[in-house]
Amino acid sequence: MAEATSAKERPAVDCASDVSDQQGITGFTSLIDGQPTDPKTPTLSLSMAQSQGQTLVQPVLQLAPGSRRGWCDAVISVSLPAVQANGRVTLSQNAGVSWEQRWQEDTGRLPTVATLTSVVIDYSGRSPVTSISATGIVAKTFGPLVGYFNGTLSTQFGKGADHSLVPSVAIGVKWPPRGNHAVVADVVFAKGAPDVAELSYQFEGPFDLGIGPGVAMTLDGRRSVTAGIVIQKEF
Repeated sequence: MAEATSAKERPAVDCASDVSDQQGITGFTSLIDGQPTDPKTPTLSLSMAQSQGQTLVQPVLQLAPGSRRGWCDAVISVSLPAVQANGRVTLSQNAGVSWEQRWQEDTGRLPTVATLTSVVIDYSGRSPVTSISATGIVAKTFGPLVGYFNGTLSTQFGKGADHSLVPSVAIGVKWPPRGNHAVVADVVFAKGAPDVAELSYQFEGPFDLGIGPGVAMTLDGRRSVTAGIVIQKEF
């Protein structure tokens, strides 16, 4: 009888899949796609938003820590202090880390199922405030579309923080699932905040560069509009 292959001798799983390509989102949107990045390949995203005369630039560094099944279905993200410009340029005093895990890949019958846990610390006040959120993610390719559902619970800890549990839901679609060009539309509902409609366009260009401009508009009487763009580069 042949000896069992040891863990060190087992080949790494190829984590690249059509599902990640179809369901991944690069664009200015609140939707979380639940898809991992390429294993052991750092990805830098710059999100630039313009609203009511204020510009915000948020850098985020992402990494799938391993090439074996489980590790390559995970993504660790670190959000660095954002740059704010409103008459003068300042550096926001907050930073965060998140862990996204895909538990089930879309098999054709079952959807993609993933979770995201995020911790952000704001130390701009007299005492730091920690925001914690947990998101359940479902994504499904059906015909010419990909459908997404995000359900999030968030809360805060610290002196003067809002300790209540705040739910939010995001529902959206991407068209088409394949190709270098796609459009993403979604609606976000959050307790205590206006509903928001978002529309973004994504382009996957050469040199592992993704570009995704978009707009977000509140659906209350004020009709506040935010325009932005995401630029993403794999290294």
